[in-house]
Amino acid sequence: MNTTSETMSGGHARIVPSNATASPEVLAVRQTPIIRSPALAALVAAILVPLVGFVAVWSWALGTFGSASAAAGYLRGDSLLIEPPVFELGKVPFPDKRLLKIELVNLTRLPISVHGFASLCSPKGCIQALDKLPLEIAPRTRRSMTIEYTVDPPRQPETDQPFLFSTEIYTSMGTYPVDFRGVLDGRSPSAIRAAAREE
Repeated sequence: MNTTSETMSGGHARIVPSNATASPEVLAVRQTPIIRSPALAALVAAILVPLVGFVAVWSWALGTFGSASAAAGYLRGDSLLIEPPVFELGKVPFPDKRLLKIELVNLTRLPISVHGFASLCSPKGCIQALDKLPLEIAPRTRRSMTIEYTVDPPRQPETDQPFLFSTEIYTSMGTYPVDFRGVLDGRSPSAIRAAAREE
């Protein structure tokens, strides 16, 4: 095989192969494509091109909206995302009051107006929004709403009563449900703390 020499620092010479004078066999090996079959090359391209595009869009959506669920909602074509869609309240003592935060994520290029919230009361508790409405959400941003949940029925409930109830948020893009789930403990917070100390 023909070679050429390169002068290195210190006056030493290094022998390297010369591509211009390489044998036909060596050149053939160097010029052989990694994927020889045109059909296989087309299949790889058909898989890789959409995959690279999806990763690029997913990365952009994740960076723009700040959560995987919002990015997934954007890829589904959703207009508004409610986080969380279900509040897990766990054990609820009697009486009880909680302030809950709902994140509203605008996935569109247009502003969205939140103009109503369906307050409700039942033996399982009462739900109402504390924010002044209407609430404007700028394009591709998020805002939070504060929800107050109270449980103080006329008579004390029995212990361990599971509950699930729903309310709705009314927006310029439609109506979105929000669920609340938990278990009415039936005991006061002090009684629950005393029972926990005894365990």
